[in-house]
Amino acid sequence: MIEVVSGGQLVDEALDLLRSFRSMVESKVLSKSATLKPQIVSIAQKLVDISNMLSRVFELASKHVSETDPGSVVVPSPWWSISIYSDRIVITRHKPMVTSIAYIKDEGKIVYRSKDKKLEIQTGLVKMGKRVLAIELDPGDPEDIARKLSEIKYVLRDIAGDLELLSYMAEKRLM
Repeated sequence: MIEVVSGGQLVDEALDLLRSFRSMVESKVLSKSATLKPQIVSIAQKLVDISNMLSRVFELASKHVSETDPGSVVVPSPWWSISIYSDRIVITRHKPMVTSIAYIKDEGKIVYRSKDKKLEIQTGLVKMGKRVLAIELDPGDPEDIARKLSEIKYVLRDIAGDLELLSYMAEKRLM
């Protein structure tokens, strides 16, 4: 028997995943900030900020999908849609450029996609990419962050900027 979950339940699970991701980064990296290089702390803080922005978009979407069943598409405003499936929820902004944020229940991850950027967040793993560059990262391992510092900075700067704009637009359109 397949369990039917509402859009609200999927949003709650996405928020739980983002909370556990934030607490893992805070406890394993930010709590040791006095002994780490400032660049590593900066990257960890940027990951926490990104998870906060993603959380805000999911919180705003929850107002529109709390009792919505799988197979539904909610259009809260022009250029925005929220699609609910049995195993995922996808929040999409259609203009000026298509960007989406999805929670995929079966894989336990949040995925952000735009034309040339991608970010996947799981509790102990971050995958990000820009154009042809792809990086896998353990966000709780300062040494892993240090090894990939320049690539992470290159990709994360643009993703964070995009998500900041997306969460700002969501504040205006998904209220």
